[in-house]
Order: sequence, then structure tokens, then C-alpha cells
Amino acid sequence: MCFFLFQSYGNSEKSFSLEKLISVDQAFKVSVSLMEKIPKILFKIHSDSYIYSEHLTIKTDNHDVDYEIVGQIKEVNDEFFGISEIYDQNFFIVLKNIERLIGKEILLSYQGCLKNILCYPKITKKILITKSKNNLNSFKFL
Repeated sequence: MCFFLFQSYGNSEKSFSLEKLISVDQAFKVSVSLMEKIPKILFKIHSDSYIYSEHLTIKTDNHDVDYEIVGQIKEVNDEFFGISEIYDQNFFIVLKNIERLIGKEILLSYQGCLKNILCYPKITKKILITKSKNNLNSFKFL
């Protein structure tokens, strides 16, 4: 499949240099942080990458999670998915009603692309929220 992707772009008018290819982890650096006792999921977006807003979800095994995305959304005519809303700059997600999530695995899913080159497969990461001895919430990727 990778050969097909490279071959098809190599034969098209939109040829690209292999040096421009970066891994999904280089395109989207995702971390978790506790800011003012509020858990936040931070996305650092590579300058040539973006994440689709409609492909960004946060859930537990059987429920949606209440959250707010803080960042600038942009509408583009994407060559892969047509008219789409994307995040092409750093943003973060504030998790709400955190007490209901303590001890549960949260599933963070997102999909994005390297501009005009390729789309990455959907990524799902697990996050666990716990409460520490001093009543502060903490969370980590599993």
C-alpha cells in the first residue's frame, strides 16, 4: 500500500520529496497536563500538518466525554475529504466534569494529514485519570 501511495504521487503532477515525509508522532505531538487543577490534552501540530475536527473524539467505553476545544478552527477544501474543518495550529482540550472520569479509561481518537502529501490512519490513545493522595487529579497515557 505504501508503494502504491508513493508510486501514485510520484507519477502525478504533485510529486514530493521523501524528505518531507514525517511520522504521525512528529506531525502531532500529544501530551497531557494539569493546569490550575484542570486536566488538559495538548496538541502540538507540525507546520505542514493538520487534524480534522470531525475526526477528533473523546469517549469512555460507553459514553461521550464532556470537553471543550480551545484553538482556532479553519475551513479548507481538502483534497482527501473535501470541505473540512481543521486544526493546523497548536490547540488544547479541557476535560469537563472530571470527577465522573476518575478511574476510567478515556479513548482519544484523531486523524490528520501531512498537507498535500498523505493522510495518517486514525489514531486512538488511552488515557487514565486518577486521584492522588492530596486530592489532585493526575492522568497519563496507557
